[in-house]
Amino acid sequence: MISFRIQCHSRIASKRPEHCRGTVAQETDLADRLTNIRNRHVQVDDAGGSITFLHTVAEGATGRSFGVHVGCMADLPKAVHERAAEILGQLEESGAAVPDSLADLIQAPTPDQAVQSTLFLEEHPAMCAWAGMIRSRNRICSASHCCPTAGPKPTADGLPDPMAADIIRSGPPGPHPTRIDMSTTPLGPAATATDLLEPFPDPPPRHPDEMSSHRHLSERGAPYLLNWHFGNPDTTLITAELYIAPEAQSGIKGLRAPDLMIAFNVDPEAYHRSNAYIITEQGKPPDFVLEVASRSTGRIDVRDKPADYAALGIPEYWRFDETGEHHGVRLAGDRLVGDRYEPIEITELPDGSLEGYSEVLDLYLRWEDGWLQWHDPETGRAIMNLAEMQRIAEEERQGRLEERQARLEEQKARLEERQARLEEQKARLEAEQRAEEAEQREETERQARLDAEHIAAERIRELEAKQHRRGH
Repeated sequence: MISFRIQCHSRIASKRPEHCRGTVAQETDLADRLTNIRNRHVQVDDAGGSITFLHTVAEGATGRSFGVHVGCMADLPKAVHERAAEILGQLEESGAAVPDSLADLIQAPTPDQAVQSTLFLEEHPAMCAWAGMIRSRNRICSASHCCPTAGPKPTADGLPDPMAADIIRSGPPGPHPTRIDMSTTPLGPAATATDLLEPFPDPPPRHPDEMSSHRHLSERGAPYLLNWHFGNPDTTLITAELYIAPEAQSGIKGLRAPDLMIAFNVDPEAYHRSNAYIITEQGKPPDFVLEVASRSTGRIDVRDKPADYAALGIPEYWRFDETGEHHGVRLAGDRLVGDRYEPIEITELPDGSLEGYSEVLDLYLRWEDGWLQWHDPETGRAIMNLAEMQRIAEEERQGRLEERQARLEEQKARLEERQARLEEQKARLEAEQRAEEAEQREETERQARLDAEHIAAERIRELEAKQHRRGH
């Protein structure tokens, strides 16, 4: 009912404002008058005076309005929910009918005002502060040239449209860790740039039986191997399990987060900043999506997702089922023709494997003994897998070891050669030293002979002189 009122005010107030004063009571009465409308409500635990939403949907209409409590949980300004609580208290004390009391307390929009009724008069301090914050942010946006028209379109009273301003403040509609999402319809495009919006939230945790996609894709390294095969990591995006959104302002209701998504000629950094693949941001839809069957999603993969992915313009949608139990077949692919998918031919090979050709990937997808394989038509072999990468890594490691061993052997040979040269030099020096010592010995001996000869000559002269003296 809350989203009904929001949509009512935002879409038709400008044409029939008198029809936009619906309350929970009036709206739940529609189930008594129209056959295709059913009332449902979210169960609430109000024990202890506090409100706790149980996240459980039950039959029938609610007997109370929890808009004030939801506003508190959504972190609306304190002045807003205090004023809302004050009005609610006055209504409860007076016992008046909600529509009449609201009409008395809140001024209804005039035909020339295409806005939802406000809880405050224009001069209320909280409203003035809020409007100043929005105008300030609009000025920042305009100064940075981040969008053609800075800020949301003003209303008749000169203030920004409350809904568009809320998008600028909070980012795209969707769940928030501390808020409860009560809207089922996007509020329309906000006049702001994508980089001013909050990133999309992560999809909710998967059911345990959906971990088959992890086993068949992540554990076997499919995203990494495909990245290695295609190359161009700056413009190729191979990822999984985040939302695909038509535009940055899309609400998350109805968005899909495929088990594997491949897109060429895109900006992976923008994807990571937005935490989602935004088609208007990337300028094109993804080229390829694949879903791996599980008990909880098998029927949705076959029945609902083809129409969803076709509406997004995704050229190929593939489904893989290890056993064929959940999809009805083990391997199936669809190719977009116009605005509808046409089945891709799947061939059974002699060994019992199933194979289909993906034009956008230029690869054969193959169901082989319960595993998903990717085959290159040029080589006729599977693209690199983890076992082969491990083998190559081991060969490279062994090659590096052998190269290192060869370098060590070469180094050892150089050392031995150097040692041999040193030994040779040592031997040469020793030989030279021995020759020098021999020369020295010879010189000593020669000198000794000369000395002896000199002494003998002197002796002879002395004897001759003595003999001569005796003769006289």
